[in-house]
Amino acid sequence: MSQFQNTSCLFRVYPNQTQEQKLLYSFLVSKRIWNDLLLQENRRREEGSAPTPCDLLRLQSKRYVVKEDCKGGDPIAYGEVGANLYRAIRRHLLAPNQCRYPKPKVIHATTGSYARSNEDGAISYQDGKLYLPYLEHLKIRGLSPIPFGARIISVVIRKKASGKYVASITYSVRAKAPDPASFTPVGKTVGLDYSPARLFVASDPDLQITKEEVAANRADVRKIKKTDSKIRSCTHLSNNQKKLRLKEGILMEKIANRRKDLIEKYSTKISKEYDAVFIEDIDVKEMADRHSPYRFGRIIAQSAWGLFIKRLSQKCKQRQKRLIKVSRYYPSSQLCSSCGYRQQIPLEKRIYTCPKCGLQISRDFNAALNIQKEGLRLLKTAH
Repeated sequence: MSQFQNTSCLFRVYPNQTQEQKLLYSFLVSKRIWNDLLLQENRRREEGSAPTPCDLLRLQSKRYVVKEDCKGGDPIAYGEVGANLYRAIRRHLLAPNQCRYPKPKVIHATTGSYARSNEDGAISYQDGKLYLPYLEHLKIRGLSPIPFGARIISVVIRKKASGKYVASITYSVRAKAPDPASFTPVGKTVGLDYSPARLFVASDPDLQITKEEVAANRADVRKIKKTDSKIRSCTHLSNNQKKLRLKEGILMEKIANRRKDLIEKYSTKISKEYDAVFIEDIDVKEMADRHSPYRFGRIIAQSAWGLFIKRLSQKCKQRQKRLIKVSRYYPSSQLCSSCGYRQQIPLEKRIYTCPKCGLQISRDFNAALNIQKEGLRLLKTAH
């Protein structure tokens, strides 16, 4: 049985001078539309009225081209601004503790986005070029091209702080539904315990992230702090401030790319070498908020554990491997991996010492072994 599956891929965009001017103009108008509609929704919020429906916000955004005399704009792309604002407000109303209320856009910011849905079927891709009615043929490049026969759903073009343009293209392809009977038989397994400093600690000693791999970003982080202090001392919107912001954006992108490379490398390695992977179902955002006033909270927030789990889940699914989540309430750090004795130990104590059997082991490695045991138990009960 086949089904359609939506996939998003990131591509590097190379606009010419005319296309870049159109993108910058679209960024500016989109920010103005967002701010005007948000001001309208804030007034309705103060009056106690319900948010404006999505279709009406989309229509108001499209009419903005005529209202403000924005010649040469793309009404369909402007309509997406109103739809995105409605989704942001709705997410906040459904989960106010997790999603903040939308904020106004900074007009003079060098970054921006241009989003367009393929509702009229005018977007196409051929021979490494993406056709958009507003920008015409746009040169893009990615690790893999869009597969033949895929239907493009939407395109979002962003300008990053480093000055580069990227496009997130969402398309639909026909894919086979996974058959549970086709999963690889369980042979080699591994348990992964979350570690803010090293991303994870594995129950397999051969699968460990070294300190050198995660410490490479520390020098760039120090450079960002120095650059940020110089930015605050510069005159607002001066040329020196723009140059420093560009330098800061390049450093931040370098750190993000290095982190993504580490995630891709280890998620591919784990999904290839192990038949079943067991992880702890933890709420990283809640942990980061709990330690937010301290440096440890920033380390948790920047660890990209959510992205790692997402990529690992996708690759395990592609290779017919199992990914099982252990309950977050399972006391993996308190149990002895050798005899099962349970004890309360403080967070600052990094060596687990069992008073019953005398085992001395790293706290994180002990937790990974317990997660592996609990995952195997869950796997047996599922069958």
